[in-house]
Amino acid sequence: MKLLGLKLGVSSAPPDFVGLPPLRSGRHSSSGLEAWGFLAGFINFLFNILKFIFILIMDGLGLKLRLLRKNKKLSLTQLAHLAQCSTSYISMVENGKVDPGISRLKRIADGLGITIVDLFQEQTNQKVVVREQERTKGEFVRSKTKIEILISHCPDQQIDARLSIIQPGGGSEGEYNHPGAEFGFILKGMLELIIDGITYDVTEGDSFYFSSTRTHQWRNPTNDETILIWVNSPPSW
Repeated sequence: MKLLGLKLGVSSAPPDFVGLPPLRSGRHSSSGLEAWGFLAGFINFLFNILKFIFILIMDGLGLKLRLLRKNKKLSLTQLAHLAQCSTSYISMVENGKVDPGISRLKRIADGLGITIVDLFQEQTNQKVVVREQERTKGEFVRSKTKIEILISHCPDQQIDARLSIIQPGGGSEGEYNHPGAEFGFILKGMLELIIDGITYDVTEGDSFYFSSTRTHQWRNPTNDETILIWVNSPPSW
């Protein structure tokens, strides 16, 4: 299975699913209690499906982070210091017990000496054209954000570019900064961009540019999705 650009596996048995109540043959009962029981069973069944999918996603991300940390011969404590968070938090991320959100995931990636894009896409030979159906896609559940990577990930790459789709209320879940500069163009909706404590409302047709070394965060404060093209140079996101 391939989700979020990562090959995922489950290290433990999947959670037990609560099955649907069996359908009765013949005439259906008119009992309101029985109808509510069936509905409750169905809701519980859907909840367990969604929970299992979340475990799959986080298990794949956590496993990759753990392998990268060990390849770089970093302890949990050392990575936590580099990522400016607690050792227990890094452990929970690696074990798929917490979704770090984009700002914290960025700090963890920086501590590992990689970019977020590295978690989704292996380096390949440069492609001049990337077809729509060839894009690597990823999703950040906590940040309510999906991305589609627009260029091939190659060793001599000078920029990274992505299509970002941010659901209502979604955002970076905190501030961060890193080397380089970034540019964005809003295709749909509005983005609230906060740079060094100053808020900018960037709407459809607007563009932005700033040094990534400045502390920044962002979110979609509206009730509609926001879609934008986001570019970093050098590749640092």
